[in-house]
Amino acid sequence: MTTRALVLAVIAAAVTLTSVAAASPEAAKQRVEITAKGFANSVVPLKFVLTPYGAGTLEPDSGTETAVVANKRIVTRDGQTAFVITWISTCKGKHGTFVMRVRIDHVDAGNGFHIGTGTWRFVRGTDAYAGITGGGRVANAWIEFGSGALSERREGFLTVP
Repeated sequence: MTTRALVLAVIAAAVTLTSVAAASPEAAKQRVEITAKGFANSVVPLKFVLTPYGAGTLEPDSGTETAVVANKRIVTRDGQTAFVITWISTCKGKHGTFVMRVRIDHVDAGNGFHIGTGTWRFVRGTDAYAGITGGGRVANAWIEFGSGALSERREGFLTVP
């Protein structure tokens, strides 16, 4: 092998290794959806389902979710009242437990219906969720009369160590 061919082979190997090293943190990022349903303002835990999308190490999971309100305030924007609520949700599933911090702006949609949008972020986890970081956007809807049904959907990206 000539010196020139050897130099080119070494450069090609270095570029390949650099590309693989640069890609590995991105490969650990996985898009997820976490849905929850149950009853608003209830002492009964919600039911959650975690659905990973695309390739990655996270597996589908489900279980119970409990929430504790951390902060609640009322704001008025362009004449509309919104309740800005921050809470901590603890999800206990088959693959471990994880905690999320959720911040949402709720507005009264009339006739007993309420809607909200906001953000969520992963705080900590155990077992399969240990060391995970990330978060995304959240939307929910609930009704204050009759069943008091609540539905919530969180979508975002989680980075697995």
